[in-house]
Amino acid sequence: MTEKVPFHIGGRPFKLLLDIFLYSDLSVKNFVKGLKLCMMEHFMGNSSTFLCCSAPERALRIRAMTPAQLDIIRKLPSFRSYVENRPPKEQAVLLLDEKVTKSTVRTLMTELDSWYLRFCCLVKVVSALTSSLPHSPLGRQIREVLATCLSRPLVESEEFKEAQKMLKLMAREELLPILANILEILKEQSGQDEELSELYNELAIMLGRLNSLDQLDQVIKDSPADEAQLSFQSSDRFHLKEKLLEMAKKKSKKPNAYESLRSELLQVLVNTFEQHLQLLNKQPLHEVLFFDSSSVVKRHLVGMPRAALTTALSNPHHYLQCECCHLEDSSSVVTTLPDSSVAYKLHLECSRLINLYDWLQAFISVVDPEEDVSSKRNIDQKLQARFVQAVSELQFLGFIKPTKRKTDHVARLTWGGC
Repeated sequence: MTEKVPFHIGGRPFKLLLDIFLYSDLSVKNFVKGLKLCMMEHFMGNSSTFLCCSAPERALRIRAMTPAQLDIIRKLPSFRSYVENRPPKEQAVLLLDEKVTKSTVRTLMTELDSWYLRFCCLVKVVSALTSSLPHSPLGRQIREVLATCLSRPLVESEEFKEAQKMLKLMAREELLPILANILEILKEQSGQDEELSELYNELAIMLGRLNSLDQLDQVIKDSPADEAQLSFQSSDRFHLKEKLLEMAKKKSKKPNAYESLRSELLQVLVNTFEQHLQLLNKQPLHEVLFFDSSSVVKRHLVGMPRAALTTALSNPHHYLQCECCHLEDSSSVVTTLPDSSVAYKLHLECSRLINLYDWLQAFISVVDPEEDVSSKRNIDQKLQARFVQAVSELQFLGFIKPTKRKTDHVARLTWGGC
């Protein structure tokens, strides 16, 4: 969460790395390795990352961009969207004039840096505003708020709507220290951003107004005209009930000075969050600085043992790289396959319960076609031992289990080839 580092991570990979850290290993070293993997994928898989550098160096690189590099920038989805939203005359100039394109890229990259500086500051503001709420709908840590803001618009999230309901009921003694903490956060960045400076000045004025409130419960009394309307006969109960219900709807408690100021304060913050805490894909040229693909990182960092096991058993050549296991059709069964692979492919042809003797006969007919399996006495003990070992391996891997329904059967636990 700093503009000093040009490389930034998006919501999906950030949440993936957090989940691995919190629910898997709690290893800071592995978390840093995940960040390095994200950075490697960003710079190797994205040709526009030659501009992902410090601001002074970026200005030099923009000035020295070649026509091929300009075409790379023009082909970025966010830049195309930016061009499409411009007037037709500007569109042609942006696509044809190199000087105008370079000037526009320099301006957009500067605005992107300013947006991220403002984004990080407002994430800290949201955390200071909501971390002390009951049940912490947005979480107690800044990283939780950051993951939410990077993944979806904050104001539209259910967590923020729940937090907003609690903030509307907050007492003055609770709101004052929170507002003071928010002003401290904004004060650090207000000198670098005009939007944050305006927000700081506005909230400082509201803090002064909150401190100057002398009476917190100035409720406007009901007008006596409402009481004069209760002139009914004692026997007319139905009309009396109707009139009382009508007056109850009309007679609502008007907000006092503190409640009005609190609503005004929350509205200012909500409007600011709605304007500036938007998804990063709405920012032009965000692909240059932000890595937001989690599929590649997940494939490298999150193991998928079942997929690997089924691949190894159905196609041993994928891992062994031997000619004897090479198959044009992965579903075929040949003699040269490992015993566990043969047993696995044969068990795929069975139903929920597998007869062990029938399975053994099929196994022997594959691994040793010349063996006579017409009689139980003629079965080679070595082949039987190989079959038992293969079945034990499949049981250890979780593909089958013993069943009490039939003593000479096993139950199949998986379906399909993956």
